Amino acid sequence: MKISIVTIVFNDIVNIEKTIKSVLTQTYKNIQYIIIDGGSNDGTVEIIKKYERNIFYWESSSDQGISDAFNKGLKQADGNYIQMLNSGDTFLNNKSLEEAMSLFTEHEIITFQAVTDTGNIFPKYLNSYITEANPKTIDEAIKNSMFSHQATFISKRVYQKVGGYNLNYKLRMDFDLFMRIQNNYNISYIKKPLVFYPTDGMSSKLKNRLNFKLEELRIIENYKKDIFFKIVFYFKLPFYIFKKILSAIYYNLRNYFINFSHGKLVTILQYFTDKVDDYWHIIYPITSNKDRSEDKYLYFYDISRKATDYNGQFTKDGLYMFLGYDGKYHLHALELSQYSLACWLSWRKSMDVKWVEKAMLHCDWLVNNQEPDGAWRIEHKNPSYDDLPLPWASGMAQGLAISSLLRAYMHTNDNKYLETAKKACDFLELGIKNHGVKRYFSKNNIKGFIYEEYPRKELNGVLNGYISAIIAIYELSCIDKNYKKQLDNNIFNLKIILPLYDLGYWSYYALDENIDSGFYHRYIIVQLESLEKIDIEFKEYKKIFKKYRDNRFYQLKAFFKKVVYKI
Repeated sequence: MKISIVTIVFNDIVNIEKTIKSVLTQTYKNIQYIIIDGGSNDGTVEIIKKYERNIFYWESSSDQGISDAFNKGLKQADGNYIQMLNSGDTFLNNKSLEEAMSLFTEHEIITFQAVTDTGNIFPKYLNSYITEANPKTIDEAIKNSMFSHQATFISKRVYQKVGGYNLNYKLRMDFDLFMRIQNNYNISYIKKPLVFYPTDGMSSKLKNRLNFKLEELRIIENYKKDIFFKIVFYFKLPFYIFKKILSAIYYNLRNYFINFSHGKLVTILQYFTDKVDDYWHIIYPITSNKDRSEDKYLYFYDISRKATDYNGQFTKDGLYMFLGYDGKYHLHALELSQYSLACWLSWRKSMDVKWVEKAMLHCDWLVNNQEPDGAWRIEHKNPSYDDLPLPWASGMAQGLAISSLLRAYMHTNDNKYLETAKKACDFLELGIKNHGVKRYFSKNNIKGFIYEEYPRKELNGVLNGYISAIIAIYELSCIDKNYKKQLDNNIFNLKIILPLYDLGYWSYYALDENIDSGFYHRYIIVQLESLEKIDIEFKEYKKIFKKYRDNRFYQLKAFFKKVVYKI
């Protein structure tokens, strides 16, 4: 018996490979494997290509959402039964499918149990075997979402009769399908865990829970004519939503503390104090005007500890490597540029020549690896940003690189470092549509632009990354007056858009309304104090953000706001 397995995926480089391996290593071999990718640009497609010899069909193109992707997979599938195993879902072991096949019945729909990453078995109430002979139980199962589509096999004939997934539903398309089939086909429930699935998918996000239940209500209204049932459903709906909110808070806090680390403790404490830090949350001290006037290598604030406190890996040539979100080390232009600048400052603090050598090594890498348009593009990305292109340029990376290269120029008087810095600065003016970082936007009746630290499809607007780029332009304009106009435009623009980052009691990290952590709020104050030395008007916003920082009520309010955002 042939089983068609359909995996849909979009920008999930972290999980797609484990799903592919889970399918391809099954001891049951009569599998037709199909992958539908929604046009990923994060490296997912490259992983699929690694296994394409063992994949019956795969494609990568834009779609209209999950339902559309499912339907594309159904169109290619011709197995006796079809299973939907999404990216991130896996079989429990390599014999799972073989063991499931031994339990198959003659029914058109056969559903097993699934295990979640929180250890729950879903559904858990099943008897050893329940069939269509008990329609009330089956109706109850469907009504309470007791199917796991990852662990369900539906015959090709059923799909041909009832059709595919409804494009009108973004979250509960599987519930709609089961409502269409429940009264027309025999269903076998088998009390045996078959697959594992993570609980961080689309429908599990707190902001989607209300839409999830509302879609369910629309579906029930289409298929259920029982007025009493609808009244009960409406009555239960607010209690359900409240229960799900409490559940989401519990599991997020539970997972947070299970994976608790020193870094997370520091993140929490920095809402309330600047007396603690770690490598990733260093509270940078301001450099005085007097010190900067006496030493041309000094920066507006001292980031030297980003070099002296680093205990990670380097390449065989001595280049800084970033410990990525996948647990592996990568060359990362943003982090490398920051380390390079930190080496210059470490030299000035210790006068140890080794730091000059390290700084020059990294500046030479920047010169030799700059792309023709002036960018340094990054191959590794934060998986939270699904819509970030790969590779991607960063306004912050450009700024930090410029500042480091200018110090190499001052140290050697070699024009190649200055010219590389100029080219990097010119790139900042390249628009998003041309694979650059400059984005014009309008938000809350305020029009402006920003150099994106993360040039996603939609507006992101990370403030600290933009300010790092402005400081770099200022430093370049002190050497080449031709950049004074670019500096003036950015100073004027920042004054216009800065109110967008003012929450009234704290600061936003970005224009997608992600609130600052304690660390980033304190960092923005340091940056505003730096900008104050360029334009005195920034002093007022520095005072406002300092007032927020020093207010205990605002600290607590910001902390809980961040917790809710994370959930």
